[in-house]
Amino acid sequence: MRPLFLAILFIFAHASTFAEVSIVRIWTEYRDAASFERMGEFFTGKEKLGGDLVVRSRSDDRDGYYLLLRVKNRGDALAGVRTELNAIFPSSPKARSFTHFPAISLPRGSQVVHVGITGDDWPEGLSHPVAWELRMFDSEGRLILRDASYLWGPP
Repeated sequence: MRPLFLAILFIFAHASTFAEVSIVRIWTEYRDAASFERMGEFFTGKEKLGGDLVVRSRSDDRDGYYLLLRVKNRGDALAGVRTELNAIFPSSPKARSFTHFPAISLPRGSQVVHVGITGDDWPEGLSHPVAWELRMFDSEGRLILRDASYLWGPP
């Protein structure tokens, strides 16, 4: 009886962590580098994002395909959040996985996060992926967020 209780407790503890972070809205689009330029960058030479978080598969290149997320974190702030984006491109039916995004801190409340497949990782020009799956993990490797396009898997 005790192992069953512990197993159920573990499942609920894990589920509550997963449920604390959710996507309010998601947009997808190709963006070129100029779309990220702001007046402050002209003066400082550094990218200014106005509080938004941006993670790119190639940090030195802004051109690429982005998922723009509005994420809501109902729990405590999370440090060391890792992002994984899987995508199927029009040129190949085989999915590619992108895991080399820098870790981010996800504060409590609402946050805008741009997740981009950029530079040589996005060789498709202005096209869109056929399907995609986004996953985020906390610093201990637990899944805290998952979303996917309609074509990623069966309904």
